[in-house]
Amino acid sequence: MNENDKLVLFLLGFIPKSDLSDWFDEYIANHEVDEIPVDFFEWHSNGEYRFFPIRDYLKSQYPDFSENSVHVERVLARYLLSFIQQYMENGLSEYEFCYQLSQIEEHFLTDYPKITEKNIIYYPDWLNGLYDVCDWCQEKDWDADEKADFYHHLLSAKKSIEIWLQAA
Repeated sequence: MNENDKLVLFLLGFIPKSDLSDWFDEYIANHEVDEIPVDFFEWHSNGEYRFFPIRDYLKSQYPDFSENSVHVERVLARYLLSFIQQYMENGLSEYEFCYQLSQIEEHFLTDYPKITEKNIIYYPDWLNGLYDVCDWCQEKDWDADEKADFYHHLLSAKKSIEIWLQAA
């Protein structure tokens, strides 16, 4: 995930300010001054971060930027891929994955809905039916068959997202 993706995720509420501040400190420490966008320096004042001009910075990088633009959709697709990968590496439970998925879906359905030409709310094809997989997900002990089925659905979604990202 690149620095602009992290800024998008912060702007949308997926990354808390404390995490962004930590990342920002690390980014500054690991880059030469001439490699750091000048806007980044304006966000730091008197030892405190003021990230309010992030939207303006992102618009300067991506002229068509908005909270429901294709650019943001690509960032969220990559973000979901990171959760699929974490699950596949046993870093997330089924419940934790489904919680993250619900946050991403909420972006499209509630927070920043995009209305299609047919006057319906846009729902990304690349989510590949994951809502149905997580619809019955509860914090419980899953048996081997349920875990295998869940894993299969995530593998299918991973392929779908990767194909969509290549075409987008």
